[in-house]
Formats: sequence, structure tokens, C-alpha cells
Amino acid sequence: YYQFCGHLTKLDAKGNVVARFYPETEDDQVTGYKSRIHPKSFGYCNQGRTGIKSQLSGQIKFKSGGKYLLIVGGEEDKAAAFGMLRESQIKRGQQDFEPIAVVSPTTGESSAAKQIAQEYDFCNGYDVIVIGMDNDDVGREATLEIAKVLPAEKVKIALWSSKDPNKAWQDGKVDQFVRDFYNA
Repeated sequence: YYQFCGHLTKLDAKGNVVARFYPETEDDQVTGYKSRIHPKSFGYCNQGRTGIKSQLSGQIKFKSGGKYLLIVGGEEDKAAAFGMLRESQIKRGQQDFEPIAVVSPTTGESSAAKQIAQEYDFCNGYDVIVIGMDNDDVGREATLEIAKVLPAEKVKIALWSSKDPNKAWQDGKVDQFVRDFYNA
């Protein structure tokens, strides 16, 4: 799923993740890579043009609109959520269905509403927009701000049983995550 998302991973000699690089796009063209030095330090090795003017992370993969759009808090959550939802589709015999679109802000939850507002037309191309920020104070505040910039009749809010999609993935709580998504 990292490969599908375009994430690049740098490993040390023992095979441990040292850094991850996330593609950023403008007008459907890669303009740079945001860096995450593990465990959680951002921006020190960014390459090219990155930031608030970028499209949402993952947006380039989903161009035609559809039934569901899930907006999560960050790139690791995006890959985990996409993977869990896709595996659920395959498990239910729906491998021929279009994957559920999952995107995240490239600038973090605190400035997510501004970036999402810039991509209103993309978001509005979906019938249901599920906001699934982290299950913490910052995530809850971001959720309220994001909901203000999207069409109210389309917005649903996911309340994760885990802290976030990535934690659910790491803990093997795929079925619970999928239930949380559809119960938004």
C-alpha cells in the first residue's frame, strides 16, 4: 500500500525504517517529497516544492470522484486506511469495485481545513465525505474546522476506536476500523 501511495522508504543496514518520503503534487504533477525522519520528525529532508499549496496527499490517485472519500490526519494513516478498506473489499469479494478514496492533508491536522478548502471541488466530487482525524484533542478540533469548509449534507465523522488508522492497522484491528468507517 505504501507503493500504491508513492511513499518511498529509507532503511538502515538492519532493515529498520529511518525515513519515509511522501510525494506532494500540484495540478496532478509531483512537485516534491515531504520527509518524515522516524519516529516523527517532519520536514528536515524535504525535496522540491511542498506545503500548503500542494494537493491533498493521495489526491492524484483518485481523479474521478465516487461514492466515498475518507480524509485522515496524515500520510501513514492514509496508507493504513486505504489498505484496510481495500482488504475488506477483497475479503467480501468486491475486488472489482473501485477502491475507496483516502487522502490526507500534507501539512498536518492543525492546518488541514485550509488545504482541504483549496481542494473543495475534488472533495465535492464524492457522494459521502468521511472525516477521520486522529482520536485526540488536535484531531477533534481539526474535524470541526474541516467540516465547516465542506458541503454539510455530504459530511460524516468517523470516531475511531483506536487513536488513528495507523494504530488500528498496527494492532490488527482491521474489522473494527472498517466498522468505525461505515458507522460514521
